[in-house]
Amino acid sequence: GERYILGGENLTLKQILDKLAAITGLPSPTIRVPYALALATGVVDEIVTGRIRGREPRATIDAVRMGRQTMFVSSATAERELGWKCVPVDHALGRAVEWFRANHYV
Repeated sequence: GERYILGGENLTLKQILDKLAAITGLPSPTIRVPYALALATGVVDEIVTGRIRGREPRATIDAVRMGRQTMFVSSATAERELGWKCVPVDHALGRAVEWFRANHYV
């Protein structure tokens, strides 16, 4: 079997957050956390929340490391071989926000 990446439009984290701000009417984050501080937070959260409290940590070391990477992909193969069409990112984010609100996550 084949595997396909269904990525759509490539965006940076800042671009995604700016789009979410426009959709929700909430401000986009303005403070940029230094990588070393974010990584230290991940370490502490994994130890305190994960190991000591036995809960799912909110910030993990892997998440911090992944957040630093630029990971742009192409859906061209899925489009060509499967006829797949990407939903515009603004529409997808809008639907996601509606779902989170409807399910009382925000």
